[in-house]
Parts: sequence; C-alpha cells; structure tokens
Amino acid sequence: MELKQAAGSKIVTIAVSAAASRVNDGYDVPTLSQSVDFINVMTYDFHGTWETKTGQNSPLFSAPGDTTNFNTAFSMNYWAQMGMQRSKLLIGIATYGRGWRLTNPSNNGLGAPGNPSPPQPYSATDGFAAYYEVSFWEII
Repeated sequence: MELKQAAGSKIVTIAVSAAASRVNDGYDVPTLSQSVDFINVMTYDFHGTWETKTGQNSPLFSAPGDTTNFNTAFSMNYWAQMGMQRSKLLIGIATYGRGWRLTNPSNNGLGAPGNPSPPQPYSATDGFAAYYEVSFWEII
C-alpha cells in the first residue's frame, strides 16, 4: 500500500508469473491487489524448445493431454481466486514465436516429438523467432 500512496497519481503496474506454484510461493496476492493499479500476468512460455515435444507458447485453454494449469484461462482465474481484483488483471502476450524441427514430419501437431528449429538471422537463438523475423516470412 505504501508504494501506491508514494506513487500519487501515477499508475503502478507489475509483471507477474502465470504459474500457480510461483503465485503460491512468491506473491501476497491480497496485498498486491491493494497496492497496484494493474498486473500483467506473463501468460507465455508455457511450452518451448526446452521440451522434447511441440506445444503452444501461449495457449488460451489446455490442449488434450496437456497439464491443466499451463494455459491463460487457468492462470487468470487462479490470480482472481487468490484475491486479485479481476479489473486489475491484464494478459501479458509474447511478441515472438517458438519453433521445432519435427523428428518425423508425418507426426505433426501438438505433442509431436521435435527439437528446436534453427536460429533466425537476427535473434540467433535455437527455437525462437522475434516478431520482426516472423513478419518477414513469405507464407505460401
């Protein structure tokens, strides 16, 4: 509450984890709800090339067979259940893509085995493409 009072008319926001385990271990949600104007829930990186199968970076709902709490809907509802005012909850979005090179191109879709896609020219990171790299792709 002290931070909000010290900020005066300024807007106070924070970015927070979407993972329920991190919410439980790291945040006093009722106090945060009183202390900030908005929270940006980082609803991305639920899946990535640190896994050996494909998955959505920022799914709205869980895919069949997926961990039920690794999705945007669960995370936003969890923050509200823990005491954050819904009017203060903002969905944080990723402006990049995650990619895999499939182990078997015939086995594609969510959960297909794969390895990180090759690095893009500017971000130079396996399995990652920045928005400005994806926006240049010619899709046929």
